[in-house]
Amino acid sequence: MKYISIILAVVSIVLTVWLFNSLTTQQDLARQHDEDAKQVGDFSNQLVSAQAEVINCDNALLVLSNRMDESRLALSSLSNQLDAAQASLATEHEQVVNLTRDVADKDLQNEQLTGSIGELTNQVAGLVGQVLAANTNLARMAQEYSLLENRLRRDVAERVVVERNFSNYAILQMQVQKLMTNGPTPAVTPRDIYAGLNVEVDENGEAHVISPTVPPDTDRKL
Repeated sequence: MKYISIILAVVSIVLTVWLFNSLTTQQDLARQHDEDAKQVGDFSNQLVSAQAEVINCDNALLVLSNRMDESRLALSSLSNQLDAAQASLATEHEQVVNLTRDVADKDLQNEQLTGSIGELTNQVAGLVGQVLAANTNLARMAQEYSLLENRLRRDVAERVVVERNFSNYAILQMQVQKLMTNGPTPAVTPRDIYAGLNVEVDENGEAHVISPTVPPDTDRKL
């Protein structure tokens, strides 16, 4: 009985120790479970946050992709505009070159026209001088013609007077008496008859009226 009591006591002690250990282990497991559950909750929250951030990143990537597409379109449009601007610039440059060439041609033509105008001015000045000289000559000729006309009128008048004298018997008789009294006179030639009358007599006796030559500083009265 004594040994049995000791064994039971030992068994009781062992059971007590085992129960205590079991209770301690269960408490530790429960505490560990709570901590694990808490960590799992934290991980779940972090996962939700990460998923939200991933969604935000996806949205941002989508917006960025859209912006990149818009940028590509804008860049393509700018490239087309740049090509058009370069083509327009090339055309304008060609036009400027053509205009520069035209301006140079116009300048050359202006220089040629200026030279032609100078030549024409000189020619006009020469023509004006010729016209003035012609006017002077015409005035001189008109004056000489007037003098010649006056001389012709006087000669005609004198001729009429002579003809009338030869038609008058008394005057003709007086002239014959004068010739007989003064004796014979030298023979009178046609040149002697027309002397001083501005008349040129040919060898055959034909007479031609010539323009009188009057010096500019002498009396023009005939």
